[in-house]
Amino acid sequence: MTLPSAPPQAHSADDRPEPPFPAALVEEMLRMFARAVRAHQLYLHNNPTYLKALENVRASFAPIWVHTDELLIEVTDTQLRWEGLTVISEPDKTTDALPWVLYKDGIRELQLMRGVEESEVVALVDILTRVRKAQPDEDDLLTLLWEQEFAYVRYRYVDVALEGLAPLDASDLAQQDRLVDPLQVHEPPQ
Repeated sequence: MTLPSAPPQAHSADDRPEPPFPAALVEEMLRMFARAVRAHQLYLHNNPTYLKALENVRASFAPIWVHTDELLIEVTDTQLRWEGLTVISEPDKTTDALPWVLYKDGIRELQLMRGVEESEVVALVDILTRVRKAQPDEDDLLTLLWEQEFAYVRYRYVDVALEGLAPLDASDLAQQDRLVDPLQVHEPPQ
Protein backbone atom coordinates (compact mmCIF):
# COMPACT_ATOMS: atom_id res chain seq x y z
CA MET A 1 0.00 0.00 0.00
CA THR A 2 1.32 3.42 -0.86
CA LEU A 3 0.69 6.55 1.10
CA PRO A 4 1.39 10.18 0.24
CA SER A 5 4.62 11.44 1.66
CA ALA A 6 4.57 13.34 4.93
CA PRO A 7 7.41 15.40 6.36
CA PRO A 8 9.23 13.59 9.16
CA GLN A 9 8.74 14.91 12.66
CA ALA A 10 11.87 16.49 14.07
CA HIS A 11 12.71 15.97 17.72
CA SER A 12 15.80 17.11 19.52
CA ALA A 13 17.62 14.54 21.63
CA ASP A 14 16.20 16.18 24.78
CA ASP A 15 12.50 16.16 23.89
CA ARG A 16 12.44 12.84 22.00
CA PRO A 17 10.25 10.33 23.81
CA GLU A 18 11.84 7.10 24.96
CA PRO A 19 11.43 4.34 22.38
CA PRO A 20 8.92 1.64 23.36
CA PHE A 21 11.64 -1.04 23.23
CA PRO A 22 15.42 -1.21 22.65
CA ALA A 23 16.60 0.11 19.29
CA ALA A 24 19.12 -2.75 19.19
CA LEU A 25 16.26 -5.09 18.22
CA VAL A 26 15.48 -2.99 15.15
CA GLU A 27 19.18 -2.62 14.31
CA GLU A 28 19.63 -6.39 14.43
CA MET A 29 16.58 -7.05 12.26
CA LEU A 30 17.76 -4.56 9.63
CA ARG A 31 21.27 -6.06 9.68
CA MET A 32 19.80 -9.53 9.17
CA PHE A 33 17.61 -8.18 6.37
CA ALA A 34 20.59 -6.57 4.60
CA ARG A 35 22.53 -9.84 4.93
CA ALA A 36 19.62 -11.75 3.37
CA VAL A 37 19.59 -9.33 0.42
CA ARG A 38 23.35 -9.81 -0.03
CA ALA A 39 23.02 -13.61 0.25
CA HIS A 40 20.28 -13.56 -2.38
CA GLN A 41 22.60 -11.62 -4.65
CA LEU A 42 25.41 -14.15 -4.21
CA TYR A 43 23.65 -17.51 -3.96
CA LEU A 44 20.83 -19.44 -5.61
CA HIS A 45 17.48 -19.58 -3.85
CA ASN A 46 18.11 -23.15 -2.64
CA ASN A 47 21.63 -22.52 -1.31
CA PRO A 48 21.99 -23.27 2.44
CA THR A 49 23.69 -19.91 3.07
CA TYR A 50 20.78 -17.99 1.55
CA LEU A 51 18.20 -20.16 3.34
CA LYS A 52 19.98 -19.56 6.66
CA ALA A 53 20.01 -15.79 6.02
CA LEU A 54 16.22 -15.91 5.45
CA GLU A 55 15.77 -17.96 8.62
CA ASN A 56 17.82 -15.37 10.56
CA VAL A 57 15.84 -12.40 9.28
CA ARG A 58 12.54 -14.12 10.07
CA ALA A 59 13.75 -14.92 13.59
CA SER A 60 14.93 -11.33 14.12
CA PHE A 61 11.34 -10.08 13.94
CA ALA A 62 10.14 -12.21 16.89
CA PRO A 63 11.59 -10.00 19.67
CA ILE A 64 10.13 -6.92 17.96
CA TRP A 65 6.63 -8.37 17.71
CA VAL A 66 6.63 -8.97 21.47
CA HIS A 67 6.47 -5.16 21.84
CA THR A 68 4.53 -3.93 18.79
CA ASP A 69 2.52 -4.99 15.74
CA GLU A 70 4.17 -2.58 13.32
CA LEU A 71 7.51 -0.95 12.72
CA LEU A 72 7.87 2.43 11.01
CA ILE A 73 11.30 3.13 9.50
CA GLU A 74 12.20 6.61 8.22
CA VAL A 75 14.50 6.61 5.20
CA THR A 76 17.17 9.19 4.35
CA ASP A 77 19.91 8.91 1.77
CA THR A 78 22.40 7.52 4.32
CA GLN A 79 20.30 6.41 7.31
CA LEU A 80 17.37 4.33 8.42
CA ARG A 81 15.74 5.75 11.56
CA TRP A 82 13.24 4.35 14.00
CA GLU A 83 11.57 6.49 16.65
CA GLY A 84 14.01 9.29 15.76
CA LEU A 85 17.03 7.08 16.43
CA THR A 86 19.49 6.08 13.72
CA VAL A 87 19.38 2.29 13.48
CA ILE A 88 21.39 1.93 10.26
CA SER A 89 23.95 4.44 9.00
CA GLU A 90 25.74 3.88 5.72
CA PRO A 91 27.52 7.04 4.54
CA ASP A 92 28.36 5.61 1.11
CA LYS A 93 25.64 6.11 -1.48
CA THR A 94 26.13 2.83 -3.33
CA THR A 95 23.82 0.02 -4.39
CA ASP A 96 25.17 -1.96 -1.43
CA ALA A 97 23.79 0.58 1.05
CA LEU A 98 20.21 -0.25 2.03
CA PRO A 99 19.27 3.36 2.90
CA TRP A 100 20.45 4.59 -0.51
CA VAL A 101 18.69 1.79 -2.43
CA LEU A 102 15.39 2.80 -0.81
CA TYR A 103 15.97 6.56 -0.92
CA LYS A 104 17.13 6.92 -4.53
CA ASP A 105 13.83 5.61 -5.88
CA GLY A 106 11.75 7.84 -3.60
CA ILE A 107 10.98 5.74 -0.51
CA ARG A 108 10.87 7.98 2.58
CA GLU A 109 9.10 5.67 5.05
CA LEU A 110 8.82 1.92 5.24
CA GLN A 111 6.24 0.32 7.52
CA LEU A 112 6.57 -3.39 8.31
CA MET A 113 3.69 -5.14 10.06
CA ARG A 114 3.40 -8.38 11.98
CA GLY A 115 3.24 -11.19 9.42
CA VAL A 116 5.75 -9.72 6.96
CA GLU A 117 8.39 -12.17 8.11
CA GLU A 118 6.26 -15.19 7.28
CA SER A 119 4.62 -14.29 3.99
CA GLU A 120 6.37 -11.35 2.35
CA VAL A 121 10.00 -11.10 3.45
CA VAL A 122 11.22 -13.34 0.62
CA ALA A 123 9.49 -11.15 -1.99
CA LEU A 124 10.89 -7.99 -0.37
CA VAL A 125 14.42 -9.44 -0.37
CA ASP A 126 13.97 -10.44 -4.02
CA ILE A 127 12.78 -6.96 -5.03
CA LEU A 128 15.69 -5.22 -3.30
CA THR A 129 18.14 -7.62 -4.91
CA ARG A 130 16.66 -6.90 -8.34
CA VAL A 131 16.77 -3.14 -7.78
CA ARG A 132 20.42 -3.25 -6.66
CA LYS A 133 21.52 -4.67 -10.00
CA ALA A 134 18.84 -3.13 -12.24
CA GLN A 135 19.67 -1.41 -15.50
CA PRO A 136 18.24 2.08 -16.18
CA ASP A 137 15.57 0.68 -18.51
CA GLU A 138 14.26 -1.82 -15.93
CA ASP A 139 11.50 -1.22 -13.40
CA ASP A 140 12.38 0.86 -10.35
CA LEU A 141 11.73 0.03 -6.71
CA LEU A 142 8.37 1.81 -6.53
CA THR A 143 7.06 -0.08 -9.55
CA LEU A 144 8.19 -3.44 -8.19
CA LEU A 145 6.68 -2.74 -4.75
CA TRP A 146 3.41 -1.63 -6.34
CA GLU A 147 3.24 -4.73 -8.56
CA GLN A 148 3.77 -7.02 -5.55
CA GLU A 149 0.66 -5.68 -3.73
CA PHE A 150 2.09 -6.31 -0.27
CA ALA A 151 -0.32 -6.77 2.63
CA TYR A 152 2.24 -6.33 5.43
CA VAL A 153 4.49 -3.68 3.88
CA ARG A 154 3.46 -0.07 3.43
CA TYR A 155 5.58 2.79 2.24
CA ARG A 156 5.54 6.52 1.71
CA TYR A 157 7.36 7.94 -1.24
CA VAL A 158 8.05 11.07 -3.20
CA ASP A 159 8.22 11.37 -6.95
CA VAL A 160 11.97 11.82 -7.33
CA ALA A 161 11.46 13.52 -10.70
CA LEU A 162 9.47 16.26 -8.95
CA GLU A 163 11.28 16.39 -5.60
CA GLY A 164 12.65 19.84 -4.91
CA LEU A 165 10.50 21.54 -7.54
CA ALA A 166 8.05 24.22 -6.50
CA PRO A 167 4.43 23.37 -7.27
CA LEU A 168 2.99 24.99 -10.36
CA ASP A 169 0.84 28.01 -9.74
CA ALA A 170 -1.66 28.81 -12.52
CA SER A 171 -1.35 32.56 -11.92
CA ASP A 172 2.42 32.36 -12.48
CA LEU A 173 1.91 30.47 -15.72
CA ALA A 174 -0.52 33.08 -17.02
CA GLN A 175 2.09 35.81 -16.57
CA GLN A 176 4.86 33.94 -18.42
CA ASP A 177 5.59 34.37 -22.10
CA ARG A 178 3.87 31.78 -24.23
CA LEU A 179 5.91 29.42 -26.31
CA VAL A 180 3.46 29.84 -29.17
CA ASP A 181 1.74 33.14 -29.82
CA PRO A 182 -1.87 32.34 -30.78
CA LEU A 183 -1.91 35.36 -33.13
CA GLN A 184 0.96 33.90 -35.13
CA VAL A 185 -0.68 30.51 -35.69
CA HIS A 186 -2.04 29.98 -39.17
CA GLU A 187 -4.06 27.18 -40.64
CA PRO A 188 -2.27 25.18 -43.32
CA PRO A 189 -3.41 25.87 -46.88
CA GLN A 190 -6.07 23.52 -48.22
